[in-house]
Amino acid sequence: MEQENWMQVNNFILDSIPENVMILDFAGEARFTSEYCKPFMERYNFSVNTRDFFKKVKDLQQQYEPENIRASTVT
Repeated sequence: MEQENWMQVNNFILDSIPENVMILDFAGEARFTSEYCKPFMERYNFSVNTRDFFKKVKDLQQQYEPENIRASTVT
């Protein structure tokens, strides 16, 4: 019962985030898809099947600004 309540709280919190959230298990199957994400998937005719979904993902690039790391000296 406690785990079910915990999952309900987690789902509520994740559904409150205005971003596309999908949680996958180790096999790549969706264990959670946020209510915000579901209309996005439907709008672009993306399959709920994660294997089909990820076949359409192309050209991912991570962009970031490296932080300036300064070496400090102890005197």
